[in-house]
Amino acid sequence: ATLTQGQRLWFQTILVRREMDVVVVREGESDGDFNGDNTTAMVHATSRASQSSQWGPSGFDDKDPLLVMSERIPWWLYASEVAEKFRDCGYTHPAKVMGPVIPPVLVQVFVSMILQLAFFVLSYRFSFCNTESEATDPWWLWCLFAPGLAFRNFVEVRALRHFIVPFAHRVISRGAAVFTLFNFEVPAFVWFAPLLACSNLALLDNRTDSITTARNLISMSCANSRVESLWIMTWEQSFWHRVGLPVPNLSAFLCMTFAFTFLQFLWPVMMTARKGCFDVSFELGQSGADENLFGDKLNHEDVLRELSNDMATIQAFSLRLLKLRVQRAKEEKCLRTGHLAGVLSLCRQVTARIMFEWIAENSLQMNLQITLLAFQCALSDKITMAKVSGAISVALSIFMSLFHLFSSYHFFALTALVSELQEDSIDPHLSERERAELGKLQGSIRRYVLFAHACRIGFVIALLYALCKVVAIFRCSDSLW
Repeated sequence: ATLTQGQRLWFQTILVRREMDVVVVREGESDGDFNGDNTTAMVHATSRASQSSQWGPSGFDDKDPLLVMSERIPWWLYASEVAEKFRDCGYTHPAKVMGPVIPPVLVQVFVSMILQLAFFVLSYRFSFCNTESEATDPWWLWCLFAPGLAFRNFVEVRALRHFIVPFAHRVISRGAAVFTLFNFEVPAFVWFAPLLACSNLALLDNRTDSITTARNLISMSCANSRVESLWIMTWEQSFWHRVGLPVPNLSAFLCMTFAFTFLQFLWPVMMTARKGCFDVSFELGQSGADENLFGDKLNHEDVLRELSNDMATIQAFSLRLLKLRVQRAKEEKCLRTGHLAGVLSLCRQVTARIMFEWIAENSLQMNLQITLLAFQCALSDKITMAKVSGAISVALSIFMSLFHLFSSYHFFALTALVSELQEDSIDPHLSERERAELGKLQGSIRRYVLFAHACRIGFVIALLYALCKVVAIFRCSDSLW
């Protein structure tokens, strides 16, 4: 009588395992709950031999899942109150333990957007022209990165502490390792440190874009500045002039490309704005199932994944978990709409990230900054603070572009797995209406993936072009690709 619902469920599971020698899988856990489907809990029996051959032995066996997870997750990432609430929910509905971190993650998005504009204003206000007719930003401006980085890291770690509990439960129950790099199990800190570093570098990339844009605008107003005349000369010799495009005003072009950097912040906020936003509860135990303003279903898990698109740790877990769920559905022939609904939600997020972060932010900013850096190098051989600052911004953009391409491999591997799903992978208990919905979901995923592939090819071309221009800065004294 003193046991909680989660504890009773655990003991019942152990009894079924011992008496029937089967693996118990609850429909809520096996993926319907992950995307807001209110499916009733039911038990599917699968032979233990089949389960072991496909997924390996369960990492829990007859042990208390909370005890096992506390041993696998380091103390600085393990939140006992989150784990206990997940247990009380019967180890189903992961979205029910993610609500409390939605508000701070949303605040972090708005703080990043405000700081993006603030660094532009400060650089524009306090940058000054040096003897080389180029603008130099004050050294203290770079010191202001620290508070924003500290707040962002705090929010990411807090969000990870909520996400890691349901993730670890799913992964351990399949007999897999929690922390992996390149498919090898590694200690938690070895996994955490490089991913957090990439998250911080992405933030620094945005901040340096703000400073570099403002500094380039000031440079154009310096005495004896030849930046604008070089811009006109370069454009008139380019492919764009040959096809009839007039020379754009450099100041307006800089401001336009800088404005594009805000799309990566505004789009996730718009996509996660709910119709019943004033009625949503963010307390532990609430899934937050609702529809966004565009009519798409979402819950706290979907919102967290969308708003944390610049948090490498959360994104790494999300991709791995979705891939594991689809693999399991394919092997056990239990594919349901919940599996593909989660993949479709991820496709929308990744496609928007490719357009607004890869192309609108990385590609445009990177190529424009390289062109202006080449102008500075052509006008003077001296190494100045302005050139060093511009080179740092360019290096960050190139590194983040390569990181985006590398991390996208896991997304395209997941969508390739979805495209290989056959009719025999579908749960035989589904109705004809549910099967038709599965077909629509798979068709939508294919269209998103085709568009993402096309954008990725364009992004690779832009990156290669940018690298050629970097080489031209040092190899060609009077020309630019």
